[in-house]
Amino acid sequence: MALSLPLVACGVQWVFWGQFKPFIWFLFYPAVFMSAWVGGLAGALPAAALAAMLAVFCFHPPALTFHKANLAFLPSVIVFMGMAALFGRLHDRLDAAKREVAKSREELLVRMSRLAKVGGWSFDVATGAGEWTEEVARIHDLEPSTTATAAQGLSFYQGKYKEAIERAVKEAIELGRPYDLELELISAKGVLKWVRTQGQPVIVDGKVARLQGAFQDITAWKHAELALRESENRLQLFIDHAPASLAMFDKAMRYLAVSRRWRQDYGLEPSELIGKSHYEVFPEISEDWKAIHRRALAGEVIRSEEDRFQRQDGSVQWLRWEVRPWRDGHGDTGGIVVFSEDITEAKEAEGELRASREMFASAFAENPAAIALTRLEDGLVLDVNDTWETLTGWRRDEVLGQSVRSLEIWPSAEEAAGFVRDLKAHGVLRNWEQAFRNRQGSTFVTQLAAKALMVQGEAYVLSTLVDITERKRAQGEIETLNATLERRVDERTAELSAANTELEAFAYAVSHDLRAPLRAMSGFSQALLEDFGASLPPQAMTYLDQIQVGSERMGSLIDGLLTLSRSTQGQLERHMVDLSGLADEVRRDLEMREPDRQLAWRIEPGLEAWGDARMLLVVLRNLLGNAWKYTLNQPEPAIGLDSVERDGRRFFRVADNGAGFDMTYAAKLFQPFQRLHRQDEFPGMGIGLATVQRIVHRHGGEIHAEAAPGRGATFLFTLSAPPKDPEP
Repeated sequence: MALSLPLVACGVQWVFWGQFKPFIWFLFYPAVFMSAWVGGLAGALPAAALAAMLAVFCFHPPALTFHKANLAFLPSVIVFMGMAALFGRLHDRLDAAKREVAKSREELLVRMSRLAKVGGWSFDVATGAGEWTEEVARIHDLEPSTTATAAQGLSFYQGKYKEAIERAVKEAIELGRPYDLELELISAKGVLKWVRTQGQPVIVDGKVARLQGAFQDITAWKHAELALRESENRLQLFIDHAPASLAMFDKAMRYLAVSRRWRQDYGLEPSELIGKSHYEVFPEISEDWKAIHRRALAGEVIRSEEDRFQRQDGSVQWLRWEVRPWRDGHGDTGGIVVFSEDITEAKEAEGELRASREMFASAFAENPAAIALTRLEDGLVLDVNDTWETLTGWRRDEVLGQSVRSLEIWPSAEEAAGFVRDLKAHGVLRNWEQAFRNRQGSTFVTQLAAKALMVQGEAYVLSTLVDITERKRAQGEIETLNATLERRVDERTAELSAANTELEAFAYAVSHDLRAPLRAMSGFSQALLEDFGASLPPQAMTYLDQIQVGSERMGSLIDGLLTLSRSTQGQLERHMVDLSGLADEVRRDLEMREPDRQLAWRIEPGLEAWGDARMLLVVLRNLLGNAWKYTLNQPEPAIGLDSVERDGRRFFRVADNGAGFDMTYAAKLFQPFQRLHRQDEFPGMGIGLATVQRIVHRHGGEIHAEAAPGRGATFLFTLSAPPKDPEP
């Protein structure tokens, strides 16, 4: 190009030579200058030589020939060539200076890019081919010469970060939307790095042709940010869960941070405090507290171990607090921090402890039991109460610092040593009976309890003594009475045994000795009727009939006496008895004896009782038999057996709708041979209910009746409860 400029200048000057004549070098100087500008010295010298030849050949007379008679043009040629050399040299120096500046700028840009860890990138949307700066390659731990592609750039991201960058690139291509993301990538060397990538779409003809942007390694900054966030979280966690109430305020006493304990202690849990004025939250704050805040804002640290604070609702809190200023980055006071601890419970506990100590001191001093605190090894007295003084006769001021052994309270040194030995072995003694001597030498007996206590590595004994001298005397009297009572019980048992023997003998006599003459009287009267009945007058026959009836009645009386006697004798064989089954058995016997009677029975199923089955069968035979007998004249007779609850007890109930009786005479019901109805109405001996009562009493129960004339009778009886695991 440098050589073409002289040719262009020659052509133009040739065309317009009429205007330029006689200035031969008019256009050649600018042409050579431009050649020097384009090619430097290397371009200027050839261009100058060509321009000189063209100027001499074309424009120096004679024109169009190098044969010149006049050589006056040579100095002009030499000056022209010198100027060309000067122009070329000058432009070479300028180019060198520009290159040096450009190089310096490029090196500065590279250094700044390296220091800032930022580079540039771009890629073609259609082909995916791209390019990036050396710093971008270094961030990916790649060689700077590595060929860049869009797919390769995206391959360094994983998981949610890969999804984020792919979504951002897609939106940039499809929607022309730029992006600015902070992502985590894994470099070619497997290093986790945080980067900031910015993408800008390049739109050509209304479509995104390229994406280009900046790429910066922000790992250190991100780690610092995360560390700061973690530090802030730790600080907030510490503030939230600090065991003491803590709040941070700015200079205007607005909340900056507050612990959970602060909100709890002051009943502020639901409210949002940050940004609110402390005086707005606590309008009841006194001027004294405001003055403390002002002093702290002025740089002073103020604290109090306990302070009484009355809330607006009248409640009182006791606080331990400290107020101190906090400094900003310039060292100036930025506000204050208030540490406070609600010690209301501690104050209340302190008061309770004081009251408890006073109560303990009072309980110790005025306890009805004698109490002493002594040292285990030598019996040194540390304290005694008033009862101990009264019991032993020694005053408290006389025994403090003395050994109980020197006071000769123990009857013997051996007993004192045995007490110490057992207490060392077991650590505690209870219900230990021990005799002691008082100051006057009299002996008293105590029930001693003692416990070994370790205080600062030394063993002490807390002893309580209860004077049981009178109780022991009374116990001796009781033992004497018990011995006498046992002798009397033995005597009474012997008497009862003799009475039972006599009763058995009486039963035998009734069964054998009385029945023999009765059988003879009945037999002879029957023989007289059979042998001489036809010759006897009617009056004699009547007498013989009465003798026969009397004999039978006498036999029934004897049977009743035997039954009554047997009801109180013999060993009861108890087990669970099916009363419902026994009642059915009695019902069947009664119906077999009088099959023509129609009677309504109601027997509750599943009735069970704890007792002797043989005896309970006698009870039901008598009670149900009486009900059968006394309902004889009823048009619709009914008998029932069931159970009822009264006053928390279970009663078995036998009821009928028969003749009933007048309750005025109820006291005679259970007496032997006592009857409330005439013999001609309802025959009987008056033994059955007496037998029932004795059997019920033997079973630990009771029986009573409820009735009215013509309205039937009800008998209710109880039996003792079975043991926890009764026999079947």
